[in-house]
Amino acid sequence: MAFEEDLDEFLDTSTDGLAVGGLVGLSPIAGIYTARNGDVLDVEGYVPTFLCKDSAVDDLSIGHGTLLNLSSLGTFYVRQVQPDGTGMSLLVLEKNA
Repeated sequence: MAFEEDLDEFLDTSTDGLAVGGLVGLSPIAGIYTARNGDVLDVEGYVPTFLCKDSAVDDLSIGHGTLLNLSSLGTFYVRQVQPDGTGMSLLVLEKNA
């Protein structure tokens, strides 16, 4: 069940907040980018993530392999979609080489 908060205000990219804008295909998406500590194949490093609204994930059919362009941060493939039960989903990303 999603909270009754205005998630669009939280993800406003026009302010000096945390949100960044991106594109899935030609469709805009807003979210919060982070590079979290993690490991892949027992090698420690950073795992890029993007927190966005569940509705954006559904509306843009985001799933494994979707290409996400985060303007100045680069282009990433979505490796996992992890809904958190609050109306938001964490996208685990992989940098597109």
